[in-house]
Amino acid sequence: MEARREYGRGEYRLKGRPWWEKVFDLLYPASCPGCNWGGEYGFCASCLAEIEPWVLELGPDCKVYGAGIYRHPLRQALHLVKNKGQTYLVYALAALMARALPKKYWTEEPIFCLPIPPTPSRRRRRGFHLPELLAKELVRQLPRSSYGSQILKLEHPLAEQKNLSAHERFLNVQGAYRSAPVPGAWVLLVDDVMTTGATLQAAIESLYEAGARRVEAVVAAISPYLQESDLPNYPLPTPSLRFS
Repeated sequence: MEARREYGRGEYRLKGRPWWEKVFDLLYPASCPGCNWGGEYGFCASCLAEIEPWVLELGPDCKVYGAGIYRHPLRQALHLVKNKGQTYLVYALAALMARALPKKYWTEEPIFCLPIPPTPSRRRRRGFHLPELLAKELVRQLPRSSYGSQILKLEHPLAEQKNLSAHERFLNVQGAYRSAPVPGAWVLLVDDVMTTGATLQAAIESLYEAGARRVEAVVAAISPYLQESDLPNYPLPTPSLRFS
């Protein structure tokens, strides 16, 4: 199975922005996080052209969609949001994530958009949780979606994933999430960066155990270093990644 480009109905556009934010953008245009030149909603046309949607197949009914690879200019944009608090870029990131989704997300049955739950320490440190902001903006983009903040919860504290190996990441999140009952539901998980897939896999398992009929995920970026060997003991067919 391969990661491949898959363009959906989503476009690089935003819906539902407050009028005063649009006025503010006209008076004080935001610079592109990739090159510091001006650009609508964050990215200039040149940097936007470097961001290509992709899809990773984890199984016949489970896919992970992404706005692009975790490299220039997505890497800079995510750094500015997470570490500098420049949350205005959430609008652009969510629009790029919506662009990666297939047409079924606009035309088929209603879905729940669920953010990956945060650890308490991360929320305290940043004052916000980026997957929550992205999920709320995606609900504005997807007309048949609703935001489900209380469905998926963290069961116990986690060690910081960034300090762990791929195998340790899977062990760290094993059984970490608990879902409220969602019989027959179609769920779209939302996260910022997919590094090894451990967090998404644990959340997907929890949702299926709670009765979900279909679970897929969308992320702002995937690590370019993700390897098949990073995914031990996948209950779903192990993906192999090939990027063009």
